[in-house]
Amino acid sequence: MALKISRDISEVLVGAVALVAFAAFVAFAFTVNQRSITGYPLVARYNHIDGLALHADVRLAGIRVGEVVGETLDPATDQAVVTMTIENGVEIPDDSAAIVATEGLLGSKFIKIDPGGDERSLKPGQSFDYVQDSVDLEHLLQLVVEQAEARRAAAHAPSPN
Repeated sequence: MALKISRDISEVLVGAVALVAFAAFVAFAFTVNQRSITGYPLVARYNHIDGLALHADVRLAGIRVGEVVGETLDPATDQAVVTMTIENGVEIPDDSAAIVATEGLLGSKFIKIDPGGDERSLKPGQSFDYVQDSVDLEHLLQLVVEQAEARRAAAHAPSPN
């Protein structure tokens, strides 16, 4: 009887240790991947930002230099207004482009900054003049299917003689 009670207690303790370890791992993963950016705000206006989430990366040359901190809709223009924070010390040329990009085919969205050549830099609160909207993958696939169907129909059509 004493053996059964001590075995039950040890199973409960092992389960509790496993839960604590799992919780610690999850907390560690979130703090490492989502370190907060302190810096200055920049704004970009898009026609659509499908799938771009808050806290998404802002990258320059593939390096994380900021994060998306706000997304709102401008009712006057029906455009998405994205506010991002850029790390202090990172200067973005005035003629740079802010592109909504995707990691791989089905990955998460982020802002890719394509630097321009202007010697002047964007100042806190300024907007990007050049942007590229999110690519609508569903629309793109629909175009590919329609083109394939048109080619197949043309190949099977009787030739006029």
